[in-house]
Amino acid sequence: MPTAKRPRPAAESDSVASRTRSRRAVRGASLPLAPSTIQPRPSKVPRVRAPRKSNGGAEAARTEPRPAASGAAPGPSKPKRKRVARTAGKGSGRRGGASTAVPAQDAAAAALAKLRSREVSLAGKGFQCVVGVDEAGRGPLAGPVVAAACHIPVSVDLVAAGLADVTDSKKLGKDDRERLFAVLTSHPDVMWAAAEVSAGEIDRINILQASMVAMHKAVCGLKRTPDYVLIDGPRAPWGHPRAQRANGTWREADPPMPQGIHTCEPVVKGDAKVLAIAAASIIAKVTRDRIMDELDAKYPGYGFAQHAGYPTRAHVAAIARQGPTPVHRMTFAPLKHRK
Repeated sequence: MPTAKRPRPAAESDSVASRTRSRRAVRGASLPLAPSTIQPRPSKVPRVRAPRKSNGGAEAARTEPRPAASGAAPGPSKPKRKRVARTAGKGSGRRGGASTAVPAQDAAAAALAKLRSREVSLAGKGFQCVVGVDEAGRGPLAGPVVAAACHIPVSVDLVAAGLADVTDSKKLGKDDRERLFAVLTSHPDVMWAAAEVSAGEIDRINILQASMVAMHKAVCGLKRTPDYVLIDGPRAPWGHPRAQRANGTWREADPPMPQGIHTCEPVVKGDAKVLAIAAASIIAKVTRDRIMDELDAKYPGYGFAQHAGYPTRAHVAAIARQGPTPVHRMTFAPLKHRK
């Protein structure tokens, strides 16, 4: 059962109530304040600015409130500091360091000089005709493999000739490739040649050998024998004897290197490192694309003009629907698995 509270005596209740009232009275009472030691804020007086010239006329003086020091007369104002916008780049801090950001055209010129440095170095060693060689079309299921050889003399002004943006053909769009191809193949000082190896020959000797044969034919097609050849990739098209492959088949010997060539140097990813190889990659790519456009008209329904014979889904579906053509490479998957 709940315990009843013991009633508080009347005298005790009166004393508790009086103490409570006295506490509330103390809390609400205001204490007397000590004399203030805080000095009043000085009044603001207008500051007159000296007039400054603007566009050949005097600008009216402006006033601006400024606190005056106690007992001192307002003096002439200091001229407002001009705020200078910072420029981006290293060394453009408040102390006025000059910007070291390289302009875009200087960066492009440096990249072009680097791309051409190998040929300039070889020319300085006495080589008069340095040729770059590259191929296009090793991976497609149809069409030939095409190789091109190109020589651009170091005396040619690339910017004036419209060749400043020569680079690996895979990094260029179709319009740029076509434009550069037109300049390269029409310039009077640029020497070039292109050659192809058919799909049937690719099936007979394999794609690696066919690429080497195409490179050999392109170099032999030049109107002048080069004295130094730069090949894109890890392998030269000359110097390998007949050998047996791991699967038991025989690889034929490379053709002999044309007389007059002093050195053949393979350059891995050379189309991104050497100007002449990059130019050859453009010529080979555009030449092969035009061949595939012709094959597209000859064999409709395969889309050769769109995918250039590469194994896209649409191309594989067209082969399954219509069967292979005489320009398909029957030793390439998935064609070699067809019954």
